[in-house]
Amino acid sequence: MGALDNILRQMPDELAWVAVGRNKAPYLKNWSIHPLSKQEVVSEIAAGRCHAIGVLCGTPSGGLLFVDVDGASCDRLVEKLSGLPLAEALPKTVGVTSGRPGRCQLIYRVTREHWDAIATRKLKAAVPGEGLELRWDGCQSVVTGHHPQTDGYRFLPGQSFEECAIAPAPGWMLQQMQPQTSLTASWQAFDRQFRLPVNAAVPLYCCLSRENRHLFDEGVPQGCRDNSGARLTRDLLGTAGYLAGIGQMFEGDPRQMLDTFCQRCSPPLSERDGDRLWKSAVKDNPGPSLSPEQIEGCIKGWLWRQRQESAGKPPAIAPDSPADFQSTMTAVGKILQIPSRARQTWELNQLARRLRQPPDSLRAMFYDYQHESHDFAPRDVHDFLASRTEERQWLVAGYISAATTIVLYADGGTGKTLLAYDLIKAIASGRPWNGFRTQQVKCLLVQTDEPEIDTRERLDIAGYAEEVKRGWVAIEQHWQFSQMHQLRLWITRERPGFVVIDSLTSANRAATAEEKDTTYASSLYDLVDLANDFGCTFLVLHHENKGGAVRGTTAIRNNVSEVWHLRRPKPAEVNQGLGRNHRILDVEKSRSGCSGNYTLELNVEDYSWSYQGEHSESVRDERPLSARLLDYLELHHGIRYEPQELLGVEDLGGATRDTIRKSLERLRKKGLVEAEHRLKDNGNGQGGKTRYKVYFVPDARMSPRAVSSEPETQAGSSVESLDGCNGAQPPVQRAESPPAEEAQVVGRQKRVNSNLQVGDRCRYCGPSGSIAVTCRGRALEVLAIADGKAHVKAPKWAYAYDIPLAHLRTIKPA
Repeated sequence: MGALDNILRQMPDELAWVAVGRNKAPYLKNWSIHPLSKQEVVSEIAAGRCHAIGVLCGTPSGGLLFVDVDGASCDRLVEKLSGLPLAEALPKTVGVTSGRPGRCQLIYRVTREHWDAIATRKLKAAVPGEGLELRWDGCQSVVTGHHPQTDGYRFLPGQSFEECAIAPAPGWMLQQMQPQTSLTASWQAFDRQFRLPVNAAVPLYCCLSRENRHLFDEGVPQGCRDNSGARLTRDLLGTAGYLAGIGQMFEGDPRQMLDTFCQRCSPPLSERDGDRLWKSAVKDNPGPSLSPEQIEGCIKGWLWRQRQESAGKPPAIAPDSPADFQSTMTAVGKILQIPSRARQTWELNQLARRLRQPPDSLRAMFYDYQHESHDFAPRDVHDFLASRTEERQWLVAGYISAATTIVLYADGGTGKTLLAYDLIKAIASGRPWNGFRTQQVKCLLVQTDEPEIDTRERLDIAGYAEEVKRGWVAIEQHWQFSQMHQLRLWITRERPGFVVIDSLTSANRAATAEEKDTTYASSLYDLVDLANDFGCTFLVLHHENKGGAVRGTTAIRNNVSEVWHLRRPKPAEVNQGLGRNHRILDVEKSRSGCSGNYTLELNVEDYSWSYQGEHSESVRDERPLSARLLDYLELHHGIRYEPQELLGVEDLGGATRDTIRKSLERLRKKGLVEAEHRLKDNGNGQGGKTRYKVYFVPDARMSPRAVSSEPETQAGSSVESLDGCNGAQPPVQRAESPPAEEAQVVGRQKRVNSNLQVGDRCRYCGPSGSIAVTCRGRALEVLAIADGKAHVKAPKWAYAYDIPLAHLRTIKPA
């Protein structure tokens, strides 16, 4: 990193920088629209992703023209084009070389008056494969770093930025870069210059065979629909795959075109028939009906007709020049970055008027360009797995993963916003949320759904002023999804780890699509990109429909990684003891493996939420093995266990070693327990070592909030001090346990409460953890006693819990 970093610091600050990988190509999305600063390039170098540094050509870097000299025969070409000796035609300026003979790049400066009149131009030399490229807007050139065939890029002797000034661009270069104004070039000249891929979106339809185009246009009658549909579907899929493989942009979605064909048949084919044809074709992995030469001919003919149809019109830019297309996209991108939406619309309308294009067409074209600009560069699966730098991180252990997207939907007034506020407070302060560890990160609240006075009042009641330090939570009240670029810039600068958007509807007021349209949810994909690029998690609040599902298009659900549903208890659940402040959190979709149903209770005094465990329709349902394992490790936090050592634990119900190991691994991946690798003798007498894992809940895992020593106010009740009442179930006997832990365990064994009886009221006084949070401040009624445990239940609880007698203290005998 050091050498590349030092070279970068010596270069001019005003240039527009590009991070380049090992193959001389930029690897970041939209690199031509969003150049990097020096500090951002340094960060990419430190992360090990950037191996070379490029500079955006043209206007982004203040009018720098990069002349790429590719081959020794270019000397004669330069003299021929300029009519000057080589030394005069190419005045001394800053220059870079890769070390290959006859190859270099020269940098010249173009005055502002010429910026709009020139475009990138490629000029062939006499030797095949050699030539000049005069690079302008839309291009980038590498100036230092890794080269795949040499020992790297370096400045020409005496021609670095520090040793040499950038010379003005010679006039003959600017003349060569003037775009053609006439579009009536002969077919021969057009054919000679034609190369695939072309910088235009070719209709997929024109690349189909003549027979399949006829099928698509007319449909077919009953009796031959299946065979004809199968042939057309294979051609659509194969041709689309071929065009994508050669990097050729195209218009038309194969599946939508199949649906159109099905509707044109007589009688129309059903949606189920269309699905059957599609799945059958996908399984066969078909190729195109036409040969590559025939497809090239189709594209060439289409592009020629496009040019002839537009001949004679005085366009503001040459429509078929790749550089001019790049310039247009760059201009549109800059307009869409303007914070003021009114100013955006004004500037886009002005540009559209000059180009004789509808404004919506330019906007749609730019978004397509953004998605298509990502390089298609598959990696070997072994390289992909080896590139993993760390395991999944958690903002809230076992519930909210880092770098993910979540939709939380609920009916109005259910409390989804208050739940989001409670999560933000825990994450921003780094305090456990209901006993579950949190990772302290900066948070952003985008609140566009409720009035400012309500937000201020709720945050004040929630204790933000006292519990959250300055600088950890920021609030934005006017952002819209149409301002995604501003959000990206803010995240780039501030690097928050948790972003809450309340709500999807209110932040989409500027959208032209309706909530039922698939395109309405496309902005969620932009959040996915931000989550991947910056490692932050997005929680987007939304509303449910009358049927209790996510309101609007199903794409809202499909475009995110996690879907949470917060609902009120059903009547049957109310009859089981759930109150008006209880809610059920259904994790309906989870790519991080957190699916499940959980009971929460809202404390209306401070808007905090109490986690009350997994939700089940039946009180007597057996808890899963992972939950029982977690309870046991929490009770004996700090003690390391091998899976083998847990076989004798009665609560685990005779689970096998392999089942315990798999459950512990799942808990570890969710961040609920930790693991350490250790070595022990393999017992073969040859001195070998065996690697194994031990699992544990560290002391830091436990909630720092102590159990209250004050009882609920009840007539005639009295409470003794809870000091010293820290009992725990005796752990499995372990020969290697540290002495301090053994002493702690022995002390716990001596404090078993053997006087508790059925009907008594008691209070939990065991270790901190999720069960401590559940029982906090509650009078528990003993329903049954067996095997050293009490079956207890509190008012408004839906379920009873089995708690060791050692963790309970009588406060009111039966």
